[in-house]
Amino acid sequence: MSGLLQHGLRGYQQSTYEKSWLSRKCKNCSKREEDHFTEQKFCHHDLFLCCNCAKSQGWAYYEINGCSSCRKRVLERDQKEHVKKAQEVKIWEQEQTQRDEQEWKDREERERREREDWELKERKEQQQREREESQRKEKEQQETTSREQQEQKTTVHQAALKLGDIQSVDFQHFSNLQQIGSGSFKLVYKARWKQGHRSDADVAILLIRGSASTGRKGEFEQEVRIFQHLGIHPNLLRLLAVTTEPDSGDHCLVTEFAPKGSLDGILSILADGELTISLLVQLQVARQICDGMVQLSLHDVVHRDLSARNVLVFSLHANDHLGVSVKIADYGLSVLASRGYGESRGSGVSTAGATARPVRWMAPESIRRRQYSEQSDVWAFGVTLWEVWTYAELPYGAITDDMLVGSKVLEGARLSTPPSCPAGVYGIMQKCWKEKKMERPTFSELQKLLQEQYDEAVEERARARAQEGQVCVVCMEGIAEWALVPCGHKCLCEGCKEGASARACPMCRSYPTSVYKIY
Repeated sequence: MSGLLQHGLRGYQQSTYEKSWLSRKCKNCSKREEDHFTEQKFCHHDLFLCCNCAKSQGWAYYEINGCSSCRKRVLERDQKEHVKKAQEVKIWEQEQTQRDEQEWKDREERERREREDWELKERKEQQQREREESQRKEKEQQETTSREQQEQKTTVHQAALKLGDIQSVDFQHFSNLQQIGSGSFKLVYKARWKQGHRSDADVAILLIRGSASTGRKGEFEQEVRIFQHLGIHPNLLRLLAVTTEPDSGDHCLVTEFAPKGSLDGILSILADGELTISLLVQLQVARQICDGMVQLSLHDVVHRDLSARNVLVFSLHANDHLGVSVKIADYGLSVLASRGYGESRGSGVSTAGATARPVRWMAPESIRRRQYSEQSDVWAFGVTLWEVWTYAELPYGAITDDMLVGSKVLEGARLSTPPSCPAGVYGIMQKCWKEKKMERPTFSELQKLLQEQYDEAVEERARARAQEGQVCVVCMEGIAEWALVPCGHKCLCEGCKEGASARACPMCRSYPTSVYKIY
């Protein structure tokens, strides 16, 4: 019987016993087996249903036990269903991928908007800080100016603000002349300028020897115009007027008077008293000298004799770097000397060339061939920096003979590192002392290098004060009473704590989670 149930699947040869079943009819359609199929037989002879009738009546297991024809149809149906399901799965995966991509895009858009909002907030806070910093600096500048005015009520700085354009003044307007310096082609006097309805002021009068010679007036006036143009700069000694000495007929330059004298004099006094000035004050002096030299270089003016003795001090306090005011002097006299001023009227021999040259400040090309340029001024600037950090020690002081100093410089000798001089500052000096002049930096480049050193020193002082709980490291003005968590740095004031949790700690650069006030 079991063999008969499976004969449709196996295609076995009909036996005589099995052929007797071929005459059986389907209970549903009354058709014989051979009427339905020629090769495939009944699926289940015990039910007496043909394949079609069994399928139509919902026989649940005909797929398993059916004949080969039924099984083929089932396989085709299953394959179609599988393909359909695969297509549905593929469509679902595509839709899911699209949903994921859209979700990712939405998330990116949200993050971008949040980032833009945060950056906008940061910019506003930065602008606010800059405004506050600008207001603070203006306030400090006003206080400094007020203090200087109180200390120098009769200085030429006030007169310079009132004068305007350069004018020619009768020598009779100057009184109380006191000689305070002299050179091979100049005499320097301190005098009192009587200005009539204006307040009197102390000024410096530079008498140029030999400038009364015939044909020199035009050259002198040309140089005066250069001085006038350059004198506007805050770090160049300002030319206020010109006059003529009545006895000799020599031309004179009337300039500001520096009540504190030259820079080398101030530094020497500090050294004698075993006093020091702060690093920020030293850097501020260096920056202001460099700023003045940048102005000269922009107008192709070569100083030729830059040194601490030719830098005048108007204001300098040991620890107040914002109150520093120094100006470069004699930046035009070397040009006058090169044009023949300083000749002795009695002998007719020029003393400009015979003047003792400042070999200790001179570049190799100036020593060899007397070539002067911005690069030679850069060399002298490096030596001037060395003077600032050594408190006006004599360069190459161990060598007494200037000619021997020149030989040593040509052989490659350089000044050693000054005590307490930062490595970065001495590195700037070494750049100034390059043998090849084209390898030396320009004054504009030196300006940037010194600014970097100054900024680092300001930040270092702010960190030191912040660690002591003194001042906010952001505005450098408020009292630090807010601490960042978890790093614990107490470095923010009340005004700078806003938005601090969204920024890195200015002390350790770690990102805080919150801010707490420390009582």
